[in-house]
Amino acid sequence: MTRIVKDADVRRDELLDAALALFLEHGYERTSVEQITIAVGVAKGTFYHYFATKQELLEQLVERFTDDVFAEGERTLAAAGGTAQERLRNFMVASSQTKLGRKDETLMLTRSLFTPENEALLNHLIEGWIDRTRPLMLQIVEQGCAEGTFDVEYPAAMTEVWLSLWYGYGIRISRLFFAAQDDSRRIEELVAAVRVLEVAQERILGLAPGSLDMNMEAALRLVLSER
Repeated sequence: MTRIVKDADVRRDELLDAALALFLEHGYERTSVEQITIAVGVAKGTFYHYFATKQELLEQLVERFTDDVFAEGERTLAAAGGTAQERLRNFMVASSQTKLGRKDETLMLTRSLFTPENEALLNHLIEGWIDRTRPLMLQIVEQGCAEGTFDVEYPAAMTEVWLSLWYGYGIRISRLFFAAQDDSRRIEELVAAVRVLEVAQERILGLAPGSLDMNMEAALRLVLSER
């Protein structure tokens, strides 16, 4: 019988796709490498040829997902005209809609990262996300300063503040989201945290109240009600 040899990228994607399906069904922690290889029909040695560990596979799944999120945000920014405020809001909405459109994958990947054993991986990924977001955000801040939309004295420094706020406080919001899934009494705390993040962004950029309101409260309540 002739052995079928597949392109490396094709085989890697097969393993990633099979792992994603199993993680969605059983959870990351309850899925074994053996289950993944059985689903694809390959030996364990093939898995370890592409991934040193299951954690490395998770990292590549997250990176593939975030590539899609960033690609949509970048397309939106490239196509969008208007003021810096409008472009920032459109960028944030596009990113959020991509995540909500794949909410089961978003929740599974995020919950998998928010475990003690994956803390170092999460921190590493966040550093990469910050590096990718920085030039996009700096472009928007500089535009806002030039047109007088933003009241910012030091665009590059303020961009760093925005990144720290967005990703740093975003970690708290993610943890609150998972807490609200398990205890509905935490939903109002989650909603308040999201609104505080929006208000903080408006204030550091010198925007009017409500300028960055993306109606996330309704989206969060809907997602939580469906689970």
